[in-house]
Amino acid sequence: MRATSTRVSVIVPFMNAQPFITEAIESVLAQSYPAWELLLVDDGSTDGSRAVAQRYAERYPEKILCLEHDGRQNRGVSASLNLAMVRARGDYIALLDADDLCKPHRLEKQVAFLDAHPEVALLGSWFLLIDEKGTYLEKVRPPCEDRELRWELFFNNPFANSAVMLRRKPVLSQVGLHDESCVYAKDYELWCRIADRFLVANLPEHLASRRVHRASMTSTYPDATPEFTRLRMARINSLLEWENSGDTTGEARLAAISALYFGWAMNLEPARLSQATADLLELHAAFYEREGIRSEEVQQRTHSLRARIAANLVMLTVFCSSDRVGVRGRLLAHAWRLDRRVFLHPRTLARAGRAIAGTYIPHLRRAPAAIGPPEPAGRP
Repeated sequence: MRATSTRVSVIVPFMNAQPFITEAIESVLAQSYPAWELLLVDDGSTDGSRAVAQRYAERYPEKILCLEHDGRQNRGVSASLNLAMVRARGDYIALLDADDLCKPHRLEKQVAFLDAHPEVALLGSWFLLIDEKGTYLEKVRPPCEDRELRWELFFNNPFANSAVMLRRKPVLSQVGLHDESCVYAKDYELWCRIADRFLVANLPEHLASRRVHRASMTSTYPDATPEFTRLRMARINSLLEWENSGDTTGEARLAAISALYFGWAMNLEPARLSQATADLLELHAAFYEREGIRSEEVQQRTHSLRARIAANLVMLTVFCSSDRVGVRGRLLAHAWRLDRRVFLHPRTLARAGRAIAGTYIPHLRRAPAAIGPPEPAGRP
């Protein structure tokens, strides 16, 4: 029997995760917070990962339960998560991918925050990127505050799945489960629905490690693109109805503002970047008008966005081939009009100097061939 004093239900769906699932389970067993249960969901594995999960369930019957679909079918991650979410007994649901890791104090820190902030229904954290062998790659620091996170949801997923903890009852009763028709954007789609009804947050601590390897979801961008584009367009159209306005398709406008917002090197002419700037500022204004916040805060955040766009325009000049002097000049002029203060930053000033000198750096910060799924993003 599982223990009755369960406050957190940790859910780990898996399918052929034998190389990593032991580490994931051990990272839960190593938690400093004791009041948890672990639900392991086999999504039709054909390797030895199911046997690994069952051994742990037999060893810790009061803490670990192994679930599977009828007939041991492969139903997909969304269905596997939903199966466990309706079986969960904790006040909170903590998610963990089978190839990722929890830091030892993750549950303790997140439970303390959610207990102190009952208005927050979704809580993530900063996280680390690691490779197949567990070697550290980089630190990722997405925004932490509710309004910033909901703004970021127009562009990317600011929550790492393996760092997310949900408030079970309000989410299940007022938001619902994962949309099982979503193959790649299941988490992003649910986070958007939660953020539309409740407050969300990230803790400014690295409480999880996200593994990047060939078999991970990050390797499937080409197939994922249409699904993420559809969901992101739906969020934008709730404010601006881009699909029905202007000569450029909504998808093309989304690709352009994403490139400009992140500083991706795409083949965009100055006129298209100018339109993308206007689109970004229009989206920003519509978002904060809906928020109904003070004009002083809107002005401050608009200044920050203009500075970000200006800095990225300067950065994009170094991707222009040396024979496109006119294009470089127009990009620099556009950046100057947006926020000339960015030229005071040494790095931006150096980039402007390279642009004037005609230095061409084609290999830096390329965008995907097609704008792919909104990955958990932040400041490295």
